[in-house]
Amino acid sequence: QVYSPSYFYTYRFEGQEIKIYRDLDKFEEELLSFAQEEDKELVKKFVKDCKTMATFPIYKGKPEALMTMADGLNYKAQMMPYFRTYVHLMYETLKSFSEKLKTPILKRFFLSFMPKNFDLAYFAGTIGKFSNGNADIIRLTSKQFAQRAEAKFRSLGGNILFHTEVKELNIDADNHKILSVVDQKGQVYQADNFLSTIPLPTFYEKLLPASYQNPFVMQTIDNPDTP
Repeated sequence: QVYSPSYFYTYRFEGQEIKIYRDLDKFEEELLSFAQEEDKELVKKFVKDCKTMATFPIYKGKPEALMTMADGLNYKAQMMPYFRTYVHLMYETLKSFSEKLKTPILKRFFLSFMPKNFDLAYFAGTIGKFSNGNADIIRLTSKQFAQRAEAKFRSLGGNILFHTEVKELNIDADNHKILSVVDQKGQVYQADNFLSTIPLPTFYEKLLPASYQNPFVMQTIDNPDTP
């Protein structure tokens, strides 16, 4: 049900197309074949960053709780190139990066894959994961994939409630823990843990009390175009 094509995305513009290849050297050649001279260094730097993002080390040794100080320092040393690049890309949005480019198809390409206010780290990280084999494509439609996920969830004892909206959180203020949630009909649901998958702005604006809101996150929500 999973396959690994040589490329995983195609952008088309005025009869031309750009593919994101798993082979990052080939991807660089693809971008450079369209780039005007003044864009070539930016393109090369971006692909170099994609290669660094592909090196994210997945630790296969001891669990973190069992690491010695030497284990921890060694793992952090392995991660340093990745984190340096990640932090650098985090302060550049897709929009601001595309504005630096002069080539029309490249400007549009960098705005086509994700929302323009996303930082460049998301894009480079996605490309890196496909490049190093940590991401693949499923041979299913969205509906088929959702149905399989639903069946698996139910087989594990899960229950899905349709037409149900969480309206309130009951929070233990002393321990900063959600004790229960209340739906639009007043039904209370208790659990050991709660996981929200709704967009963060909606969660902050509709559910999370102001006393628990992180000012930095709120600033990002209110000013999405600010790196």
